[in-house]
Amino acid sequence: MLTLSGPLSAFFFLFFFAISTAAFRWGYDEGARVTLACAALYALAAIRAPDATVLARVMLRTAYLIGLGYMVSHWANLLLTHRRQIGLLRDVSRLSNPRFGVDHTIASVLEHARDYFKASSCLIVTRDRQANGWLLRSAGSNAGAFNCGQCVLDDAAAAPLLSLPAGISALFCAPALERLPWPGKFLTCENGSDDWQRGPAQEGRRLADLLGGRSFICVPIPLRGEDGRMFVVAPGATLGRADARFLAQVAAQAFPVIENIELLDRMASDAARREREKFSNDLHDTTLQPYIGLSHALQGLLDKVRADDPIAGELRQVADMADNFIRDLRHFRGTISHKASAAGEPAFLLALRAHAAQVKDYFNLDITVGEHERLGINDRLGAEVFQLVSEGMSNIRRHTLAARGSVSMRRSMGWLHIRIENEGSGTRPAPFVPRSISERAASLGGYAYVASGDDGATAVNIDIPV
Repeated sequence: MLTLSGPLSAFFFLFFFAISTAAFRWGYDEGARVTLACAALYALAAIRAPDATVLARVMLRTAYLIGLGYMVSHWANLLLTHRRQIGLLRDVSRLSNPRFGVDHTIASVLEHARDYFKASSCLIVTRDRQANGWLLRSAGSNAGAFNCGQCVLDDAAAAPLLSLPAGISALFCAPALERLPWPGKFLTCENGSDDWQRGPAQEGRRLADLLGGRSFICVPIPLRGEDGRMFVVAPGATLGRADARFLAQVAAQAFPVIENIELLDRMASDAARREREKFSNDLHDTTLQPYIGLSHALQGLLDKVRADDPIAGELRQVADMADNFIRDLRHFRGTISHKASAAGEPAFLLALRAHAAQVKDYFNLDITVGEHERLGINDRLGAEVFQLVSEGMSNIRRHTLAARGSVSMRRSMGWLHIRIENEGSGTRPAPFVPRSISERAASLGGYAYVASGDDGATAVNIDIPV
């Protein structure tokens, strides 16, 4: 249009629409590229300028287009950056459901921070009181959603990551070209200050090589009475001082929330432990003791009855039943008063296996609770899972004629997948939705659905985010 109407026509101003659209949607780089493209196209439109005056005005407009285009790209990039920063602060400060535990919340913070900085990895190092060492948690670009790896380090292994003094943030950037002779730029700064000091570049280079990146930023973690650090590692020299200051803001925003979740988790676990102990004592005092008295009374009657008496056998059978029930109650009391078995199996899996055994004894319904890998869920979520699976077992007993069933659980990509299925009866069942299971799954942030086969086999699938 400019070629046909002349380079000085009003169509020139349409270039700013393209530049603004690119800049405010994709940021500085895209805005700068579109600016250069628009300037080149406008200059080409003036090739056939009638005289030097028009050509001079075209060159002036081209310079004006380049300058204003880069200015628009710069301010648009600041706007997008601030929006992303506000979004990250909102995500990390949002109170996570305490039933997910501290590990899930830390994994979420690491993954959001890694995604924001477009880094190859993000990790934190904190003191682990139980292992008497340091706990390293990391999130990498090849991990799934919130799939956070962790390991325990001793003091010697954690020393390079904790070499900086407390309260000091650090930034290291390697040269843009790897073959340049100088080692890079290593800067340190006290928290709350904008005065960056140069440090020994070789020290920053060694730490970058240890972390597996060309640049990194690290900030202290604001924990009460403890040392800890958070690192963001990038594959290129893309991190700067503004990134380090913002990472300190993220840490200051997120970790008080994590400490509150940890405190709440500890309080809830202690309350659950005390409740189990109370229930165990109540079971012993109100249920077990009367059966012990009944067993003693039956034993006294057996001592008074002659061996050839017709009721001696029946009395012996009743006494044995009472002794067996007392033994089962004692085993149940010992199970609920402890968090897990000696082998480390979660308490809710022990309860599920015991419940499945009772269903088999009382209703002749054989439900297999499969062997499971480490699910990594806490007691409160385990209690919810127990209620869901117990309801599924009850539905098999009440609504089907199946003699066998199975329960399987697995954890994948931040979700816990539960499958409760029963054998078929030969006819395809009518479509249905287990209302109580669906409502309980929805309250946990998940959902439930039913799959049926032509042979009548039915599987209730429950997916819960963890």
